[in-house]
Amino acid sequence: MRKDIGRRNLFQLAFIHKPRYVALVIAAGSPFLFGGSCGEEITTEPTVVVTWQRTFGGGLEDRGEAVARVNGGYAAAGWSISFGPGAADFYLVKVNDSGRALWQEQYGGAADDLSRALVVADDGGLVMAGVTSSFGAGGTDMYLVKADANGQFLWDTTFGGAFDEEAFAILKTSDGGFLITGSSVTIGGGALKAGYVVKTDANGSFQWDTGGQLTIFANEIIGYDAIETPDGGYLIVGETIPQAPNWSQVYLAKLDSSGTLLWQTSHGGQVDDRGKSVVVAPDGDFVIVGSTTSFGAVGWDIYAMRVSASGDTVRWQKNYGGSMDDHGERGIATSDGGFVIIGTKDFGSGAVEPGQPEPTGRQMYLMKIDGSGAMLWDRTYGGLEFESGRQALIAADGGYVLIGVTMSAGAGRQDMFLLKTNSDGGI
Repeated sequence: MRKDIGRRNLFQLAFIHKPRYVALVIAAGSPFLFGGSCGEEITTEPTVVVTWQRTFGGGLEDRGEAVARVNGGYAAAGWSISFGPGAADFYLVKVNDSGRALWQEQYGGAADDLSRALVVADDGGLVMAGVTSSFGAGGTDMYLVKADANGQFLWDTTFGGAFDEEAFAILKTSDGGFLITGSSVTIGGGALKAGYVVKTDANGSFQWDTGGQLTIFANEIIGYDAIETPDGGYLIVGETIPQAPNWSQVYLAKLDSSGTLLWQTSHGGQVDDRGKSVVVAPDGDFVIVGSTTSFGAVGWDIYAMRVSASGDTVRWQKNYGGSMDDHGERGIATSDGGFVIIGTKDFGSGAVEPGQPEPTGRQMYLMKIDGSGAMLWDRTYGGLEFESGRQALIAADGGYVLIGVTMSAGAGRQDMFLLKTNSDGGI
């Protein structure tokens, strides 16, 4: 059922840590500013970079988890307690290029249904993946929902057994189908989580799964992301957690096109390290983004590593952060050979810019690194309470669209937080 979005959810956030990020439109290309002659006829249209920030939700808790470019704007997915038939439901919002809401929909049953990932199908439909307690074989199951380009429900399906399964990522594959990545307690024997990957066709029909291949003795394995590799196979990234001493490492597994495991390995330090996303570098290496407590300052730091295509050689690994907890969620490759990382930065009571309000919690965080891992710039977004960043994409004008959650603005305790920046992260 579609519900109108109240105007208060569309207002620009009032509290931004760096006040220079408040302009809604940044225009460039004027011949009077960048050279040219007043006597020449100028026929080129000015380049206009539109930036904005919006919140969506109701009086309770609503979260943004994934964003995708669609015809006429962007689709943002997450979950909502404010709307829908159940305790929590899949939540899908479409906005235009200016961030104005066009429609919103909810999908699910009587219990909790949490959407964590979103892709655009070949026919323009929207496919979400996550976890459901409303449907399935038992416990929680992987949950896949498809809507058309206007948000109208088309189909749903579940994957799982007697115990708990959940999905963290969905990939549209080159054959038009979908690859869902997550974990399974059923496959782990009812006690430990095993990595679990399911391949479907374009209609969500089961084709194959990894069964018990993504397991390591006495370790839990969780798959958080996957990409299709140039050879038609798939690379899975996540974390592996031994029962003793219970310190996690970044987990990598390579599958062939039919889901057969080719190799699996792990990387990290002596404490906790996890991989949350993976992208392919121009030379075929893989760059993994996540979080670490093995390296850097006290607590969690954002973690990035570059590994060879075979997964066995670490080219470099870097950590980024301060004295509080900082987490990396997703990485995206940029055209200059670098990478942009979205996540969350914890300010605690640390130093802030002179004259600016001091954040009392966490903020959405965006940073740019070059191909060797050196930081080029970073930005924070949010108010005086709590924000987190979940995913980013590159817009057609070279800016970035970011999604996450905010407690500093919006209609309820937590709202979906959607931003559009310029090419250096400015708002």
